[in-house]
Amino acid sequence: AARGVFAMEALWSRFLPAVTALRSRLATGRIGEIRRLRADLSYVHPQEPGSRFFEPALGGGAALDLGVYPLSIALHLLGRPERVEGRWRAAASGVDLRSEFVLHYPGATAELSCGFDRDGANLLLVEGSDGALRIEAPFLKAQRLTHFASGALATPWPEREGPALLRKLLARLPLPGVRRESFPFPGNGLQFQAQAVMAAIRAGATSCETMPLAESAAVLGMIEAVLAQPPATAAR
Repeated sequence: AARGVFAMEALWSRFLPAVTALRSRLATGRIGEIRRLRADLSYVHPQEPGSRFFEPALGGGAALDLGVYPLSIALHLLGRPERVEGRWRAAASGVDLRSEFVLHYPGATAELSCGFDRDGANLLLVEGSDGALRIEAPFLKAQRLTHFASGALATPWPEREGPALLRKLLARLPLPGVRRESFPFPGNGLQFQAQAVMAAIRAGATSCETMPLAESAAVLGMIEAVLAQPPATAAR
């Protein structure tokens, strides 16, 4: 920035229309005071020799590969936390196979997880005093936002369990107190990030307010702080 050069982390999920809509709904108090944010991003990856996912020299590990997304979205929606706690479990190569974070805010928490050990819920749920909002799986490529008039309607925390047909029906049937919105887009979704970058550069900016470098550094700081702790010995 000091040299007048534009710089930004390419964390494209922040720019998706569904995420923009979620942030707007929260800012206008759609679900009242925010109490809790939960997000999980987990996909099975076999621990194969030479895999970049498990190679320390290549920045391997679940937190750096997947955890940056829920952490960054949490900061985007809730701001900087007062305190961060976490734990991680090691893969055979020494990188984190699974990591969990708890971000503490005044009156609220963000509970985040990521891993290569399982296929997770891959959802993002924000619970408030007057309801809940959920980005449906996969929230990494957010296209569906569900509004629950009561937080109880959004629980239990959905997992990839139970009859597939039943889960599909429940996700599509009209239900009292549940409103669904769709934000489809062509391609892979990178176009929204590209448009924001072009607009910022044309305006003469050296950064993008949607994805400031300070928040990229904050996310890495949280990951480094948790991974500096000894790994947990038991799986959760």
